[in-house]
Amino acid sequence: MRNAISILLTFSFIFLILLCGVNAKILYVDDDVQFPDAYSSIQDAINDAEPGDVIIVYPGEYSPITVNKQLILKGIQGEDVTVINAYSQGSGVILKSDGVVFEGFTVKNSGSWPEAGIKIISSNNTVSNCNIIDNGYYGIFIYYSANNNTISGNRIGNNYYGIATYYSKGNRLVSNELKNNFYAISLSTYSNNNTLKGNSVFENDYGIFLESSSNNILRNNSILNNRYNFGVWGRNNQDFINDIDSSNLVDGRKIFYLINKHDMIVSEAGVVYCIGCKNITVVNTEISNNLNGIYFYNTTDSNISGNHISNTWYGVRFQSNCINNTVKRNNLSANDFGIYLYSSSQNFIYLNNFINNRQNVYSYNSENIWSSSIEITYRYNSKDFSGHIGNYWSDNSGTDNNSDGVVDSPYPVNQDVDYYPLFRNFESYFPKSDSGEEDTRWKNKDTGKGEGGEITGSGGIISVPITHPEYTSQSEKQSKIHNHSIPVVATIRTPFSGESFLQSEENGELQQEKITSKGIAEIKENEIKEIKQQPTGLIAVIISLFAVIFIVLYLSKR
Repeated sequence: MRNAISILLTFSFIFLILLCGVNAKILYVDDDVQFPDAYSSIQDAINDAEPGDVIIVYPGEYSPITVNKQLILKGIQGEDVTVINAYSQGSGVILKSDGVVFEGFTVKNSGSWPEAGIKIISSNNTVSNCNIIDNGYYGIFIYYSANNNTISGNRIGNNYYGIATYYSKGNRLVSNELKNNFYAISLSTYSNNNTLKGNSVFENDYGIFLESSSNNILRNNSILNNRYNFGVWGRNNQDFINDIDSSNLVDGRKIFYLINKHDMIVSEAGVVYCIGCKNITVVNTEISNNLNGIYFYNTTDSNISGNHISNTWYGVRFQSNCINNTVKRNNLSANDFGIYLYSSSQNFIYLNNFINNRQNVYSYNSENIWSSSIEITYRYNSKDFSGHIGNYWSDNSGTDNNSDGVVDSPYPVNQDVDYYPLFRNFESYFPKSDSGEEDTRWKNKDTGKGEGGEITGSGGIISVPITHPEYTSQSEKQSKIHNHSIPVVATIRTPFSGESFLQSEENGELQQEKITSKGIAEIKENEIKEIKQQPTGLIAVIISLFAVIFIVLYLSKR
């Protein structure tokens, strides 16, 4: 029965090739040369093949290959026993021709940058059911206008980059498993209109990251137990226009990625991004281990309250004209930056706990209010008080001589000041009322700090990265500073492409300047379990399907 099935399937496959007019042949490769007509080298088989041919590779260990013809290459017994080893020299597999099918191999030990386990510099290829492991830099690198490739069902681990795209569009990354890479999936530099679906990304340093890449679709990706699970980074508004819905999970919680949304409440999120939004409320979330916890980009009149954000690079980030937002009653702990503010002013930030962040606040070209702008009634140590109230800063060593719960001296917040810093965390104060009237401070700055009312109501926040400071672990190289003609605000290193930039401000616009660095006597048909072919005509597909149906019906009657 099994032999009959194999014979009939093989006949159907050959018939399909002939019907399509491909005149394809099947070549076999076996490193033990147990069969007189088999090739011992995959590359020799490639060199002798014609476009459309099929190369079947038996178990063994083989040298690196370059595929410069439209071929089908298949490890016949699967990826665990059919190995291409680059021995730390160059790339393991280079796909130079369009329309290649590569399936069922292990590819390992490629060299350092810019080499890869599989380097794709062509389009419309398929890489599936492979192990891509222990490569010096890239696992799979889809490089420069390599478009419309499908990467599916692969296991990718112990690479610096698991899958990376650069300037490539329309690729599909589907149902891959990525573990123990430094960067798992990185779409960078105008890698637009790609689809990421059903990937499992866990226990990497960085999970899924998009840099300066737009109109990408993310669905049903599970991102779990990575140091930084998810992030988006860009230089302008268009870089953040992606279709990322809440079917994507970070540590089991939903990603909320909102673009031009108004009047919404977001809760129990794993990450929140808000691009061009208004009146969004983000409340009662537990966010950790992401590039950004909550990110605002050009978002106004929103509220962030009652959230616990920890172990992110940026706890809360405001970027570019985020105005009139309220950040209140949040715990921001063990982040690289508790709050990051860039060209965002007139926001109200008070009654928050800043605990053990590497830097509590980074603020540039921003002027914000760091305490309640009206007096409020609160209870502290079983006594009632009325007064202004600010934030709790764990690194504040000031005193409270009058025991009202407010530190006696102001706390500097970059160019701003928290005039009423809390002596204990905000939960110790139980404010009875912290609402107020319309804030008037920004109508008349000359009235001074501490005057005016306080804006209330619902609002929200969302995160999106625009700049990234240099990563300081040993696995990252230090950025190199060189001569430049504009004032430098910061040296940054993107968490996606590994490139470094000088960041500055010129005429009110964010400027970033890149820092350069750098055949067989006998065959048992039942061994051929599956060979994938791409037919060139619809008729061939239909006839092939009828052949399979006929086989199944014939065998069932027997």
